[in-house]
Amino acid sequence: MVTAGAVGRTCVPMRIPHSFRKVRQGRTVALVRDDLANRLDLLGLGENGSQLEPTAHQGRGPIGAVPDLLLDDSRVLVRRARRGGLIGRLIPDVFCGRCRPFRELAATQRALERAVPTAEVVAAARTTVLGPLYRGTVYTKELGGTSDLQSYLASAAERPDTVSLERRRAVLREVGRVVRAAHDAGLYHGDLQLKNLLVRHNERPQVFLIDLDKARWCRSVPRTLRMMNLLRLKRSAAKAARSGVRITRTDMLRLLKGYAEADSDGRVRTYWHAPFLKGIYRIKWALSDALYRAGRAPQWSSSLLL
Repeated sequence: MVTAGAVGRTCVPMRIPHSFRKVRQGRTVALVRDDLANRLDLLGLGENGSQLEPTAHQGRGPIGAVPDLLLDDSRVLVRRARRGGLIGRLIPDVFCGRCRPFRELAATQRALERAVPTAEVVAAARTTVLGPLYRGTVYTKELGGTSDLQSYLASAAERPDTVSLERRRAVLREVGRVVRAAHDAGLYHGDLQLKNLLVRHNERPQVFLIDLDKARWCRSVPRTLRMMNLLRLKRSAAKAARSGVRITRTDMLRLLKGYAEADSDGRVRTYWHAPFLKGIYRIKWALSDALYRAGRAPQWSSSLLL
């Protein structure tokens, strides 16, 4: 088992990308991409949602958009950093300590540099509430024509024709390949779940890994951490299936096949069925579900380590 101390020894520190600059406006400090640094009006949009275009995107709260900001006519999505779980019900958007939006920006930029498909963060802002307390906002380039994996699987199940089934299988294999590419690049995703994977279902599917605010960059992601991520994704699929989304055991095996294509010794499959990992997660998830039904806590942390 990998301990928290071992995680710290394998991970490398985050650094702010050189292509961004720091700007200030009142109580807000932001890191903005160089070519957008003169658009200080961008910083106020997180506080005034009425200036934003509505979108179909959903996170833990509504996500608006800024049009006509980028040269390629892509919209910029504006997302307020929010908590989930029990604490999120009490303190949804006020944080203390390290700035989550800045960490997400740094992690995303490094992912793009290492060819991990993700949504580009063009700015991140921190607005002081009181002392060390702050609210955060992330500004992300919209990935047009995408939907999250859970929504895609739900809609694909409504079209059981042969072509749709083949596309579904191709998407699941591509999800496995993208997660494997992220791990091989050194990225450990702290909250790997169906809604943090975006799918663009063209003739050849594209998959994007998003929401990297809990990501850790490692010199080499240990095999046990890789399996922690995959088991977390498997758990997310099980929860979606309970809510009515048709996800079969075969679907998850196809995802694993995509992940394990380069696994010549078969150890990924062995870990996938590892009883000691399953046992730990089964206990944790049983407690989580019991608390959920009791109305005390809708979600536990996605990782035993972070």
